[in-house]
Amino acid sequence: MPLIQVDLDHDHYASIKDRLSQALQEAQVDVYDVPGDDLFQVFRSHAAGEVRAGEDAAGHPIVIRITGVHRYPLATKQALFAAITARVSALGVSPADIHIILTENAYEDWYAGK
Repeated sequence: MPLIQVDLDHDHYASIKDRLSQALQEAQVDVYDVPGDDLFQVFRSHAAGEVRAGEDAAGHPIVIRITGVHRYPLATKQALFAAITARVSALGVSPADIHIILTENAYEDWYAGK
């Protein structure tokens, strides 16, 4: 169960929060084969102008940080990035506004309440 943390503009969050959560979860289920109910997401909404991106951004940058166990090959990680981008783009977000950062560590670095 990777931890997904998302930072985005407050107004944008209010308009897409449930669909964004679902899109991120579906991408993990499809690519990482996580159970559908294995959900661990944190959303942080920010005031206008607090989340910024370069000139190529279309206007509503979304930063998606994924922390997970180092276990997937490069091709699988790239497939996850593509799946997230496709699903989030379907919500009306420009691919230029989607920034994904994957950080990995070991199994012993996690405790999941069990």
